[in-house]
Amino acid sequence: SISASMITMHPYAYAMASGVGSASMNAAALAPLMHMFPSMATQLEAFAGCSNLLSFCFGIYMCIFVSLPLAERMYTALAPHIGRDHEISLDDDYDIEEVIHDQYATTEDMTVGKLERWATFLILFSITVAVGNFIGYHTSVTDALIGMLMISLITIVGMSLERIIPWNIPGIIYISLIGIFVAIPGVPTADLLVRFVSQIDLTTICTAFLAYVGIAIGNDWDEFQKIGWKGIIITLIVISGTYLCSAGIAHLTLVSTGMI
Repeated sequence: SISASMITMHPYAYAMASGVGSASMNAAALAPLMHMFPSMATQLEAFAGCSNLLSFCFGIYMCIFVSLPLAERMYTALAPHIGRDHEISLDDDYDIEEVIHDQYATTEDMTVGKLERWATFLILFSITVAVGNFIGYHTSVTDALIGMLMISLITIVGMSLERIIPWNIPGIIYISLIGIFVAIPGVPTADLLVRFVSQIDLTTICTAFLAYVGIAIGNDWDEFQKIGWKGIIITLIVISGTYLCSAGIAHLTLVSTGMI
């Protein structure tokens, strides 16, 4: 919101920049934009969602085939000159055996246990969003809950396909394709899906999701403290720089293509 107020760029550019990052960063950056430009809320959601999907999918392959090989070569070349004199090892407090014996963390196969965990979490999340939607926007709890359960069902199907189909395709692609297909006008499920999902405000989902992220950070607070204040400053600089540069590129692209 500070950037959008002080730096003159089109809201669409800021929305696209919001998608360059994790889902939590996307939600945190998009919510204030929607409040600042309520008349553009639908378009901002579309730009941010598309940007986040493309960034996630493209980023995976960029990381595997470009970033990691480049980082490994640079580390090999520079470590003898500017690296530490001692070997870096795993943290003594890190219990690798616990991860090895975690059946959910070590297997990529589809299991009943995974389905139960996914379903339990998504049902609780859906209830939280439905109640929050009622408090914030005075919509029907029942309609919002049905809409969230529909979204949750699509999510479970997409995540299951990721593990069943041996093509190494990220689950978010399956989830997005299923969601797009069942909402296409003319498809039998479209009217019912749009009727209930339209009752849910995106900012309510963002609030519940970011609250969960905060709880997760709290559980790892000891590890978080090891980063120190320098790490926090560097993180803020990197995130802010990435966001503003992405917004600048998006704005120039929108201007050059005549979209704004």
